[in-house]
Amino acid sequence: MEFVIKSRANRVSAAALSLHEIARLSQIILHRGHEVFRCHSRFRIGSTGTRTEQGSWFFASSVGRFDLADPRGTLNVAAGRIGAVCESLGVLTLDTEIPVQEINSRKLVSLRLPQEVRLVDFTDRKAAQNGKILTTEMSGAAASYSAFQSLAASIDASGNDGIRSRLRFSGPEQEVGYFIFGDAGPRDWPDGQEQSIAEVVTALGYQLVDDESLPRSEVSFNE
Repeated sequence: MEFVIKSRANRVSAAALSLHEIARLSQIILHRGHEVFRCHSRFRIGSTGTRTEQGSWFFASSVGRFDLADPRGTLNVAAGRIGAVCESLGVLTLDTEIPVQEINSRKLVSLRLPQEVRLVDFTDRKAAQNGKILTTEMSGAAASYSAFQSLAASIDASGNDGIRSRLRFSGPEQEVGYFIFGDAGPRDWPDGQEQSIAEVVTALGYQLVDDESLPRSEVSFNE
């Protein structure tokens, strides 16, 4: 008999879950008025190059980790300020200096959910035991997010409102994000209270520098 040893580097998490598997996972409820955070571009660049004010509520059907396919979309928010800012800055969080231009091009807002949402909790032990979902894989690097998006689609089809998962760039704080499903596109909901991004990054030990030649964040805010 020949045994095949799989590399520990291979992805092992499921790319889709059945209704039975989803029913065995832990869920959390975020009630109406629950505070979440989002850090995003101040402006949206249209197809003609025009620049308009970017709203804080947007359900994307793009290349994001848990984005759903149009006509559905996913709203990406964080449980805390640090998680929201670090996810926005991406790989820049691996440096010691952050260009002030990157800070000025964004805004950090605290938002209040306008409705209750029920989320499948990928950070809970039951996700691994009952759904073959590894918490670290859900926030890890990947050449393609197709498997993650397929997984999100199965959660959406089950009637749940989204996913709770660790954020990739939150570092030792291990903050979580909420990936909330809905119809694709913007929402005309209250913009929330803007907060200081500079205060967050300096408190984390980063130095703000005025240098446009430094690397820029790879995160796209066009959608």
